[in-house]
Amino acid sequence: MNETLPSSNMVKVSPETLNSPLSNSTLTTLSTATESRTISSTQLTATKPKVTQAPPNAACYASQTPFIVNLNYSDIDFLEENVDFIEHLLEGGSWRPAQAVSTINISIIIPYRKRESHLAVFLLNVHKFLQMQNISYTIFIVNQVDDKKFNRAGLFNVGFYEAQKMNSSHDCYFFHDVDLIPDNGNLTYCCSSDAVLHYATAIWRHSAPGEIKDYSMFFGGIVAATASQFQKANGFSNRYWGWGGEDDDFLKRVRASGQNASNIPFADGRYVMFKHDRDKGNEPNGLRMKLLGETQKTWKSDGLNTLNYTVLSILKKKYYTEIQVSF
Repeated sequence: MNETLPSSNMVKVSPETLNSPLSNSTLTTLSTATESRTISSTQLTATKPKVTQAPPNAACYASQTPFIVNLNYSDIDFLEENVDFIEHLLEGGSWRPAQAVSTINISIIIPYRKRESHLAVFLLNVHKFLQMQNISYTIFIVNQVDDKKFNRAGLFNVGFYEAQKMNSSHDCYFFHDVDLIPDNGNLTYCCSSDAVLHYATAIWRHSAPGEIKDYSMFFGGIVAATASQFQKANGFSNRYWGWGGEDDDFLKRVRASGQNASNIPFADGRYVMFKHDRDKGNEPNGLRMKLLGETQKTWKSDGLNTLNYTVLSILKKKYYTEIQVSF
């Protein structure tokens, strides 16, 4: 049963102060066969990264162990109706291990609009992946329900702000795309006090079997930051409407705020990416290069401290907490 939490309609985050369900439209159905992919280091050809490799004391990765990525069950309603699929979840997509090996509490923040089939597969796999690590976590789906162009970066900011209000004990935030599933069972989800971490460095595309793309030259897909790191960078920019640019902008913010950025090692940051067409309302942003050229001047005055959005509802569902917003 969904719980709708009361919330104010308009949320405006200023420097001083620094709920309709998911669409049921049918998207491209994923493969009905269970598939797994193991990527060996010999298949990967590393190129010079834009950011350094994760420092050894980050302890956020381990040896390669395959994680079986299950591409069945692309129906979100099926997951909601099968209570035994993922065991011992708390309301709102939270999990607390009986005997935690770490005191870390993670918020997984997903920017979202009309990607039901991907969401179902994501939830099925990532809950199991995270529970293997014996850490506490909550999954937040930040659903943009207006008709404006998609604002992925703004949704990350909203997710961070709302997650903090709901659970201030969370100390590690993963800003995570819904179409990326980890393929390395020993890839530990955690944050490093030394650097903001880029996780998705080697991606196997479901649409092109055998093709493994090097993403260590970028800073997108999945990044992990502590609350203080994210706040110090003033979060993401709110000015990127449509596809592209916001990840590079965030890397610039991290560096401009005097912080380090690091890649998870190329052979360890392995993910499966689902095929999908360009979403309506998420067309390439023609202004992205202009905006990137302005980041150094604007990062302090555009971000968490200028966030302006409307919360329509907060739904605590079985597998996730959904935050429905408009800009």
